[in-house]
Amino acid sequence: MISDGSELLLLVPSLAGVVGSCVLPILGAVPDGMIVLFSGTGPNAQEQLNVGVGALAGSTIMLLTIPWALSIYAGRVNIDSNGVPQYNKAGRKMDGKVVGVGNDTSVRIGGSIMMITSVSYLLLQVPALFMENDSIEEVAEGEKMFAALGFFLCVFLFVGYIIYQYLQSQQDAHDVSDMKRETNIINQINKKQITLKGALFHEITQASSGKSEYEAVEGDRVWDRLPKATKERVGNILKYFYRQFDGNKSNSIDKDELGKIFQRMNEPNKKQSDIDSIFSFIDTDHDGKISLEEFIVGTVQFVSDHGNEINQELKKIKLSPDVESVEDATNPEDGDESDDDGEMPEDLVGLDVEEQQRRLLMRSFQTMALGTFLVVVFSDPMTDVLGDIGRRSGVPAFYVSFVLAPVASNASELLASYNYSSKKTRRSISIGLQALQGAACMNNTFCLAIFMGLIYFKGLAWRYTAETISIIVGQFAVALFSCQKNQTLMTMFLALMTYPGCLILVYVLENHFGLD
Repeated sequence: MISDGSELLLLVPSLAGVVGSCVLPILGAVPDGMIVLFSGTGPNAQEQLNVGVGALAGSTIMLLTIPWALSIYAGRVNIDSNGVPQYNKAGRKMDGKVVGVGNDTSVRIGGSIMMITSVSYLLLQVPALFMENDSIEEVAEGEKMFAALGFFLCVFLFVGYIIYQYLQSQQDAHDVSDMKRETNIINQINKKQITLKGALFHEITQASSGKSEYEAVEGDRVWDRLPKATKERVGNILKYFYRQFDGNKSNSIDKDELGKIFQRMNEPNKKQSDIDSIFSFIDTDHDGKISLEEFIVGTVQFVSDHGNEINQELKKIKLSPDVESVEDATNPEDGDESDDDGEMPEDLVGLDVEEQQRRLLMRSFQTMALGTFLVVVFSDPMTDVLGDIGRRSGVPAFYVSFVLAPVASNASELLASYNYSSKKTRRSISIGLQALQGAACMNNTFCLAIFMGLIYFKGLAWRYTAETISIIVGQFAVALFSCQKNQTLMTMFLALMTYPGCLILVYVLENHFGLD
């Protein structure tokens, strides 16, 4: 529910950059953070802290290994003799001698940032090495100052990472938030949660060359005044709907298909004369057909010119199938409409774009508030359950939470990264891998800051040398994968083996080398 509520905010242009770059990564770390928090606040906090450490280690390593390997598998294409991935129709056949994915600059930078944020562990772990033979009370007292310093370092790195992500989004270079936003707008339009005008009007008008929001320039196309990044984002969204009815990929649609597209985008027109007028407006070369370029440019102009009009005709429209991504549009299975009937939510029927945006904000905050409440309520008993499983089974709580906690808290990240990568484009695979790196950075800063605070304020002891080594080794391995030019199926296998390898490493260090 937290994710659903935050993604609704992506439909509000003034907040989309902040939501995609800052809010979503933070909210994604909330479940793990709550498990960590409650593991150190109960009556047996020192013992229960094992659950929190297991959740933190398991979440970090699982996110960087199993989803990473699945992303490589899903996004793999042929790699030619020069080591260049072939992101084209022939390359996607995966019939070459070498298949894999390419690492672009953003993935390499993401791996470096991930390793930088992991240094927070060392600020507490290095002093702990010199207290191996001390009692729990002596360790807790000796680590207090280092825990305080570690807390401030984690907060500093967390704030720095969020600022970096925000600046990237403002420079229109943040592919992760952009693709999430595109995908979310399409999903919300398909689910009848918002109209096309409601989703795009403010973005189009606010992005046009410094003009006031409702100001138009006679004879000037709105499309020509949009920044490059806005053109790409809006173009991808409109291309999705266009491709649904250009089944033979002829790059042309007729008048009837245009009417169906507008109906699919929640902009139905009651009279045929309205469709005739829009068709004539968009068909600038007057050849009786509308190309993709004409459709995008003309629809942007239509949204800009008519976005603030109240549409009273959204009483009942056809439902369309849900989609997983913008790039599903490139391979539509068919262009027929769904036979299922569905209605626009009552609170959005007949509303202008201003009111739609206001309702979206309210719905978003209500959903996120309820989701946060549920996370807080259930995290405490979940921590107790994981501890009880360990006690009853005789398996240390660390191993139980290492395996089980990520299943509950990180399943959405696994599915999202796989879905992004399965589009088999350079951009989509980069986005899938960056999302996993970002989740690890949140664990290294946000979740670890909670740990440091518990150790300082609750007087607990950090005695997790083996676990810390395992976390850093796992991240270092993935950082090395990120630095390669390409990642092949061999890399996929190594990433997959890193998950059990890190768990085995903890066992060996504890039981054969005597580390705590």
